[in-house]
Amino acid sequence: MVTAAPQTVLVTGLGSCVAACLYDPIARVGGMNHFLLPSGTAKKGAGLQFGEQAMPALVKAVLQAGGQQRNLVCKVFGGGAVVPLLDQIGEANSRYVMQYLADAGIACVAKSLGGQSARRIRFWPATGRVQHSFITDHVEMKDILETEKSISAVSGAVKF
Repeated sequence: MVTAAPQTVLVTGLGSCVAACLYDPIARVGGMNHFLLPSGTAKKGAGLQFGEQAMPALVKAVLQAGGQQRNLVCKVFGGGAVVPLLDQIGEANSRYVMQYLADAGIACVAKSLGGQSARRIRFWPATGRVQHSFITDHVEMKDILETEKSISAVSGAVKF
């Protein structure tokens, strides 16, 4: 989602997934994505679950909303190893987002990637403000773990 509305707060929970909070501080417009895997074969309409579609789509949406490529900055979060045997997914997601930003010439001004904890992100797109916290609530953690366990069912063709 992309917006310039100052009252809008975007919220997500992350395990091995990655969220990119992209914004233009001059135009005061921004957006956030949340992707499960760096790449893969998507079912129709589900492509934004992969970084290779989600990142360009986010950039395009911010530009269409009035942002300028030269002003874009990004904050990235997630990529944790919260489920045993899935740690390589978080690492791959983290590598992908950092490489994408470098290739696109977009500065990463803040990041919290890796580790073994899930995260909660609150992002104010108009200002670029992010509130980041580690999740300790068992109910919320359970929801994230369920999502993590379903990642392998997302695609039969996953590249790392």
